[in-house]
Amino acid sequence: MSNTTYSELGVIPVINAAGALSRLGGSLLSAGVRKAMNDAGQHFIDLPTFHDRVGEELARITRNEAACVSSGAAAGVLVAVAACIAGDDVQRAEKLPDPSAVIKSDVVVWSEHLVGKLAGADQVLSNGYLSAVGMAGAELRSITGPDEISPDTACMLWFPRVYPEIENEEEQFERFTSRARALNVPMIVDAADQVPPVSNLWYYTKERSADLAIFSGGKGLLGPGASGLIVGRKDLIRACRVNSGPEHSVGRPAKVGKEELAGLLQAVREAVAADPVLQLKTWMETVEFWINCLRQLEARGVTSYMSPTSHSGQPIPRAIVRMHGISTATRDMIIARLWEGSPCISVLPEENGAIALNPQMVKKEEIKVVSEKVLDAISAHL
Repeated sequence: MSNTTYSELGVIPVINAAGALSRLGGSLLSAGVRKAMNDAGQHFIDLPTFHDRVGEELARITRNEAACVSSGAAAGVLVAVAACIAGDDVQRAEKLPDPSAVIKSDVVVWSEHLVGKLAGADQVLSNGYLSAVGMAGAELRSITGPDEISPDTACMLWFPRVYPEIENEEEQFERFTSRARALNVPMIVDAADQVPPVSNLWYYTKERSADLAIFSGGKGLLGPGASGLIVGRKDLIRACRVNSGPEHSVGRPAKVGKEELAGLLQAVREAVAADPVLQLKTWMETVEFWINCLRQLEARGVTSYMSPTSHSGQPIPRAIVRMHGISTATRDMIIARLWEGSPCISVLPEENGAIALNPQMVKKEEIKVVSEKVLDAISAHL
């Protein structure tokens, strides 16, 4: 879609200094991904076969036993849970969410993952991704410790680094995973926005013994917005395919098109081939540029520094701009001024009257514009 089409519909393009967020469209597609999607749209094919072939290639690229594509990470949770409660039996899958189709209905989540805070955010957030459990036909149960996992548990869901204030998260993950493994209960990791690093595509399954890991295709992988990636055990991936579109299952409303299949495959190829050192260097240079530009406001109580991680704990540096002595309401007015300006700029709030500038999705020609507009917005409210 061109800017002309956006204009016709009254939609304003945004300079994204917030990060890979679904509300902003996730990410931008490379020329290679756009070509792959366009080429796929020129032919009819046997979609289930293409789905399987793409999954096989994605498994090879990501060093996993098996893989499949979903229509986003949240849809990945839906079909993964369905796979665990109904297995790969087609007749069972077609009956979901009818309780008669469920082998085991008990899906557990650590109580600490029910609610939490994104890094730097002021407000407490509920975990809305858990709604997929009920959609699949399962029953969600909150647990406080590994001993509450039982042989009747269908699977456990884990949400890494979404709630960074949790102490010793990796040690806790090992405790829950060990218990689940002993009882043959699948551990599903919802790692939707945990790329970068791209090595997470095999880290959770190969090094941390998760049975399935789910990633957003349209965020850090820079693939189609309506795509997701599920990797892990071959038997569970097979069950995911049975419980997803175009089959007539609970996942049918979340089917994946041939264009998204081709686009995600190309995006993953590019992500694995990219140089992470060069990528980090580019981001750090952008953050340093912003910090240097904002130093002119130091005399007015504004300080800026580099944070090594993104709002969800990824290794993406950000510029944290703190306006000392201002209220949260004033901070929010600065964010609103940036959003309502021309060009429209999106940034994220930070605690204690600060904002965060994320370089991940900022184009080269937008870097200077961001610093200029942030300077103007802050100056207007000091």
